[in-house]
Amino acid sequence: MKTKKILAVMISLFICITLSACKNKSKNSEESKDKNLNIYVDIKDKNSLNIIKYLTEEYKKENPQFKIKVNDVLGGGNNVFEDISKGTEADLIFTSRNTMMELAQKGLIADMAQQYERNKIGDKFHKIVSSYGRVGEKYYGIGIMPYTMEVFYNSEALSKLGIAAPTNIKEMAVVIKKLSSSNIRIPVVLPEDLDINTALSAIVASNTVKLSQLDAAYNNKEAYKNIKDMQRIFDDINTIVKETQLNKNIFELGNDSTINALANGTIPILISTSYYSETLSNGKVNLVENYTITPNKTGNVPIIMNSILCVPTNGKNQEAAGKFIKFVISDDTQEKLTKKGYVTGNKKSDEKLSGLGASISKHLMGAGDDNIVYVYSLPQKYQGVISSKIDAILSGKYSGKEWHEIVDEASK
Repeated sequence: MKTKKILAVMISLFICITLSACKNKSKNSEESKDKNLNIYVDIKDKNSLNIIKYLTEEYKKENPQFKIKVNDVLGGGNNVFEDISKGTEADLIFTSRNTMMELAQKGLIADMAQQYERNKIGDKFHKIVSSYGRVGEKYYGIGIMPYTMEVFYNSEALSKLGIAAPTNIKEMAVVIKKLSSSNIRIPVVLPEDLDINTALSAIVASNTVKLSQLDAAYNNKEAYKNIKDMQRIFDDINTIVKETQLNKNIFELGNDSTINALANGTIPILISTSYYSETLSNGKVNLVENYTITPNKTGNVPIIMNSILCVPTNGKNQEAAGKFIKFVISDDTQEKLTKKGYVTGNKKSDEKLSGLGASISKHLMGAGDDNIVYVYSLPQKYQGVISSKIDAILSGKYSGKEWHEIVDEASK
């Protein structure tokens, strides 16, 4: 009998020890899981990829306890919609606004209203950062690093050509006419997903179209056709072509060396983005500050944000994702980016800028929904069709029905 009691006690102790060990193992497994972070990068723009790489590497330095896996789909055949729907690929997603809108429509990304409130994003950043992440009344993403689309010019180089520096977009039309008559081309250095045709239309659209109308009509053929302001983009471009002799031969594709050429005065003018502001901040390069086209209405500068940070609805490590978001939008991280020469859209960092950086910051200060590059609020299939229609106008072919023709072609 005594032997049975001893045996029973020993069995009980064994069970308790086993259960405790399993519990600790489970707890350790959960803790280990919480320190994993899967980041899905669905971005092709090289400049935005540079920013993302810097942010992830800095986060690793400050948080060595986290194991970060970055899935870069660049150059692959990955389908972001299939990958995210699996629920195993991502705790965070870096993607474009076009894709963000489609992911939201499919219910694959979460409303980030709590992140906005918790991190005081509206207080810390200029409105454009929130605008890029909003669809309707919900916030599905946070815009990372705004790039203003700018007309940069070298005053000395223009002076040598006998051309006055343009202070507003209307004077820029005069400059284009003079350069065209002298057979001098204007280089364009923009993100890979924008060509000069869509960039030109974006400058016009930012002063013509209400982006809220595009968002409300997203991917709806008949609703798109009812947005009358969309045709005005093509009407205005046709008017510019007639008044300035603008044609597709006046522009040429540039590259990083073109940025240096403007800085040293080898070329007089360039259409590019604020990503290159550090290289151009030598005191000789200025930009067109006033984009006003219509009297009594402030002109809008197109602002590009190729990278939107989103949270999938089925992400496993929400706490780790929240910590990364907090790090990225913190004043400290934004200050580091500013010191590297970027104009980040963070109010605290931007107020310290001077020279060219201060001029770029002015374009960000009042920017909101209508500064979004309008093609980023359309399904991606529209971009190629829009570009070809503008190419036709620049070649002297204008129908007056471009927008309806675009909607019909893109909807096939």
